[in-house]
Amino acid sequence: MSTSAPAVKAALVAACEVLFPAPALVSYGRPGTYQPDEIVAVMGQRTVNTRGAMSPARQREETVETVVVFSVYRPGDQSQQQDATERAYAMCDDLTEYLRTAPNEALGGACREARVTSHELVESAVTVPGDPSRVTGRTAEIEAVVTSTARV
Repeated sequence: MSTSAPAVKAALVAACEVLFPAPALVSYGRPGTYQPDEIVAVMGQRTVNTRGAMSPARQREETVETVVVFSVYRPGDQSQQQDATERAYAMCDDLTEYLRTAPNEALGGACREARVTSHELVESAVTVPGDPSRVTGRTAEIEAVVTSTARV
């Protein structure tokens, strides 16, 4: 294959399924209609290729950035925001630590190295559809970027 991206994404999904068992939902791409309180969605990817070492194979160095979204919902009022946020950070930390531990950084051979390189937190209130004045709970979503490198 000319890119490591599909193998990296599949390996991240498999790792997350082990790290975050049911009742959490781990999805390859956007989750469907089933919306449990904790969701891990392995989403889009961005790939950059550069020249590799000089060789007859003309291999390239590939960097893949894969977005992993940790979404946590807690029912209740604003007092639940801290719990949702702290749980989302704990989930992100679990993936970070997993990738720090050998041989996990290679994602089963899908890449040479993978690590969480950045993240962004978004907190919000969840309202009843059609009635934004009725808040049912709070969410915290962390969009983490896993950067992997491979020679392709």
